[in-house]
Amino acid sequence: MLEKVKNWYKKLPDRKPWVDLMTAVLTIPVLVTVIIINVDNLKKDGNASDTNKTTLAPTIIEKVVTQYVVPSPGPTDISEGNPVVTETFDQTVTPTPICNLDPQPYEITYPKEGENVNVDPVCIAINKQGENFCTTQWAYRVNNSSWSTYTSDPICLYNMADGQVKLEIRTKSTVSGREKTYTRNFSYGTILTPTKTSAGPTVTPPG
Repeated sequence: MLEKVKNWYKKLPDRKPWVDLMTAVLTIPVLVTVIIINVDNLKKDGNASDTNKTTLAPTIIEKVVTQYVVPSPGPTDISEGNPVVTETFDQTVTPTPICNLDPQPYEITYPKEGENVNVDPVCIAINKQGENFCTTQWAYRVNNSSWSTYTSDPICLYNMADGQVKLEIRTKSTVSGREKTYTRNFSYGTILTPTKTSAGPTVTPPG
């Protein structure tokens, strides 16, 4: 087969035009192949670029953050990259009370210690002492009886039996629950003092 081609080529009258023709004919498939390969490569590059864009697309997560911007001593230029200072406040912290947590101190001014009282009712007089104390209430009892409920109403004792009285007043802070007890001893009713009688001369009737 190769010999036939050589003989055919040698018999050509003018070889150059035929050589050019053969070269052109053989070049066409090569050009077509190169074009197809380039088109396929361009398609692959385009698909890979689309895939990268899809894969690398950032996911935006929205989150609401409450920030407290602390003012700086001088002007702050955010464009220069200066950071914004934020502070987080814990809302569960219990604020410090502005009043004294101890119960309000009192002084019992009536009745006096050891005084005899004979009025009904007997209303106890107490004077507040000190300032800036939290709200204070009190309870009381007489002669070791049961305690009354805590209140801020006046203390008045009704229909008391005659005799010695032991009054206890317990104060309590409504904020801290701290307590303090006061004691006052007095007597109630008319105290009778025995009277001395002198014996007179004995008269003996005549016999």
